[in-house]
Amino acid sequence: MAQKSTLVEHYNKYARGIQHFIKFFLGGPVKPQDYPLSSMPEELEALYWVDQQSQAIMAQLNRLRTALTEKTVAEQDFFVSQAEKEIRQKIPLPPFHPAQKISDLGRGQPITLQVQGDVERELAMAGISQFTFEWEVAKDQESAWNSTVVQVIGKKAVDWLRQAMKIIDDESAQAPAIINCWLQSKSQELRQFQGMRLDQYTEVKSKKATKAQYQRCRKKICEAHCKVADGVFQNNHQLAVVLEDKDCHSNIEDAPGNVPPVSLFPPWRILYLTQILHHLDSMAQDQATHYKTIETNNQVYGPSARNHGKYVGRTTGVAQNWPIDCYNQTFWEGLGKYQQDIISTVPPINIQQIAENMGKMCGKTRPAAPSGLGDQGTSSCG
Repeated sequence: MAQKSTLVEHYNKYARGIQHFIKFFLGGPVKPQDYPLSSMPEELEALYWVDQQSQAIMAQLNRLRTALTEKTVAEQDFFVSQAEKEIRQKIPLPPFHPAQKISDLGRGQPITLQVQGDVERELAMAGISQFTFEWEVAKDQESAWNSTVVQVIGKKAVDWLRQAMKIIDDESAQAPAIINCWLQSKSQELRQFQGMRLDQYTEVKSKKATKAQYQRCRKKICEAHCKVADGVFQNNHQLAVVLEDKDCHSNIEDAPGNVPPVSLFPPWRILYLTQILHHLDSMAQDQATHYKTIETNNQVYGPSARNHGKYVGRTTGVAQNWPIDCYNQTFWEGLGKYQQDIISTVPPINIQQIAENMGKMCGKTRPAAPSGLGDQGTSSCG
């Protein structure tokens, strides 16, 4: 339960402020290559600097007290206290090396030089010579370095955020969990990409961003199909089940160069269902009136090449429990009775008649493909 609530809190303003605070002291990194490397072995040895210095001071004071055995107790206490002050004044603070500044973090609550110096002194006193993490530590492993950094930076981040917002005790107690959640996610990213060349990383991120964009477009198209179909097919529950299935909608793949993306039709899907989907696309675009909605539709329904998706064979990757006339007839007849029963035993819904009725309702609509036969080929079904 605590972990679940922490994950929810991970995305609110308070959590984003903590992440902003962390990234500031990391130098404002933008790419994984910008993040400071993990702490070195010699830095880990100095982690317990305060404890080590305290033990050394106590040893010196004990030797001094032994040498003053002939003095009274009051005189011993006086000389020992004076010696302790002198010893502590002569102990230099351990060096702290700020991270190299990579970029400004944009707008937000400013972090003053006073706050910055206070954080750096606190980290130095804790034996942290530079602000970084042990990125290689797995989720289920303990790291004294990471625990110390999380403790110090969590407290200082909460103090800094309290200057601009009200933070209750329950929220302040969540700071270490929020930092650890961010640390686990960022460590996984750095382990994967930090050692990669910048051009390779840029290419990988570009492909991921493009894929995510296509997935968002596909989701919007699916939602638009269902919204329009709710008004057109109010009593056709079996068709509603098909339209709500993500496998009903064409997948999208990136194309090389400046070529538009490729819409991949499932080769086992009947052409009439494809026609219904294109009619729903047309109706969704016709309903748009706001210029922003029209602009979004132009991006989502923009022209793209169309092709058949890869068919692995038999029942692999085929949507199940659709009405049997929603499947390509050549594909369906090529299956054995056993495979057919695995895929679907749902009675047909006369998908051809539904497509023809929608064609009459919509009139001349946008073509499904340049040839108008984007889903009729069967050579890829084998």
